[in-house]
Amino acid sequence: MKKLFLASLLLINPLLANTKDSKIITLSSPLLRIADNAGVFHGPIIVDILQTRIDIINLVQGLKTWNGAIMQLEVAGSHDILTIYCRRPEIICGAGFVAISPDHQLAARIATPEHQQAVTSYITKTLTHNLCDRQIHSTMEAVFTGSYAINPLTQELLPIYISDYAVEAFDFHHGKTRLGVPAHNSKDFEFAKKHNLPINSVVEVLESARGKKGESEPVCALPLVDKHGKLTEAYLGEYSSCIAANSGSLNNLSLKDAASHVIDYLVAHNCGQAYTEILQYKHNDQHYSIKDLAKIETAIYKNCTQGAHVEELKKDLKITLNYAQSDFFEIVEKFLINAKNTKTLMIALIEEDCALRSNDQCYLLKWSHLPDTTDAKEAFTRDITSMKELTIFCKDLVNFLGDFAHSCPKALQNIRNQNS
Repeated sequence: MKKLFLASLLLINPLLANTKDSKIITLSSPLLRIADNAGVFHGPIIVDILQTRIDIINLVQGLKTWNGAIMQLEVAGSHDILTIYCRRPEIICGAGFVAISPDHQLAARIATPEHQQAVTSYITKTLTHNLCDRQIHSTMEAVFTGSYAINPLTQELLPIYISDYAVEAFDFHHGKTRLGVPAHNSKDFEFAKKHNLPINSVVEVLESARGKKGESEPVCALPLVDKHGKLTEAYLGEYSSCIAANSGSLNNLSLKDAASHVIDYLVAHNCGQAYTEILQYKHNDQHYSIKDLAKIETAIYKNCTQGAHVEELKKDLKITLNYAQSDFFEIVEKFLINAKNTKTLMIALIEEDCALRSNDQCYLLKWSHLPDTTDAKEAFTRDITSMKELTIFCKDLVNFLGDFAHSCPKALQNIRNQNS
């Protein structure tokens, strides 16, 4: 309910979004009216859009927090411990594997004798490249170590892989270790498919929220499954009408309660705790927001001075940009998945929005027209090559999301009804 209230409050006073361009434009597309009246953009989706908008603003301004848990996983049959950052502790029962970076301090010694040669070869090959190259050219390539980590909640054994597939992500950045939950993370989903690992969904939508939407109780997006009931893509639902499932003692708890239960368990068993960090980025031994880094970047490139130190600063900014882009996609991914199902309409709305804002040369417009066969994230990271470009794109997207949400009166009324 708190999230719904926040969303409706933003609509009443767009200035709370704290952007330079606080003007909201109403989109007039008849297709949007039809979609809104038909309930295509029901309340929870609009709430997600507004929350995404807030999160993008906060990310750029250096105010966005990463909330989750930090936990210690034992390596079975040894005294080694892996420190893992987990953004969604409520889905820990869906963990299917652990991946560690090739430059992790345990990477070489964690391999069992029969896997040592393959592990050593992979580490040697990967670490011939610098971090920036590894970020840009990361793949789903991995090598199994033969070792297993113990899930602290379920005591299940999780295979440990050496891989660089998420080298730009928050968890790899901090602990060089990733807890893979394939059913509820798109990157983990692709990794699990490539390496034939189990994909176990541990989030369900309450029965009362399924089916057709009513005025007072809108449904939320459901998992997409094939005819065999298997997920066709990761389910990112974190809605208030979602509950934990296939998770033992967590079953039927709200996701918020399940997360609290897991953190309490970690604390009680001395293997983890809640963790919060403001998403700012280290550059030249100081932490900055994306907005401030864009200014620093401009100053560096305007400076005609050449030398090893300047080149090192430029390389450092590129690495930091890759981290910022990864955090950006973590924020917008759910919106992109929802938008994918209405792509034709979204393109029309973005075209209208950009025209009304006299912004028809923006990258948002170009990005929306990417063919279905093009990887949107790959194209984005290729085309957005500076902090300044990322900042401009974020502003354009924030404007569009505000205009789009404001132009769905029926969905907005459902949100208000939920808060009345």
